[in-house]
Amino acid sequence: MGRWAACLVAWTAAAATERCPTQTKDATVNLAAYVVSRRRDVHVRDAIRSTWCDTARHVTRDVADASVIVRFFVGLDATVVNDDAGSDVTVVGVQDGASAVPLLRLYPLLRWRDWAPSATHFLAPDDDAYPFLDRIIHGLVT
Repeated sequence: MGRWAACLVAWTAAAATERCPTQTKDATVNLAAYVVSRRRDVHVRDAIRSTWCDTARHVTRDVADASVIVRFFVGLDATVVNDDAGSDVTVVGVQDGASAVPLLRLYPLLRWRDWAPSATHFLAPDDDAYPFLDRIIHGLVT
């Protein structure tokens, strides 16, 4: 029984760290969600990846005329040693902190062609929000 529990824990951990979708498909509605996050808040991004990014993956796979991508934007933080900067995280050249938030919110819109070139709609939820992406997509498609 212990071996099955260990497998379940390993599978859950792997699922939690699966990256958010960053590629669109050929669709009429391409929703690009961008989230401003503190660089050190990896656990918050992992929670998003395992909840509403999972919904984004399902929407992109299951809804014929829609896709959803999600990208995190974080600032520089010299105290962070191990973070998750990578395929779904963009590090912006501004010191992380409260004063960086306005630029981190503006940057994705100024550089949208770099990360969401086929976007038809944008969504900017906070990292402590839960957007019901399936409902948003349903509304946009209809």
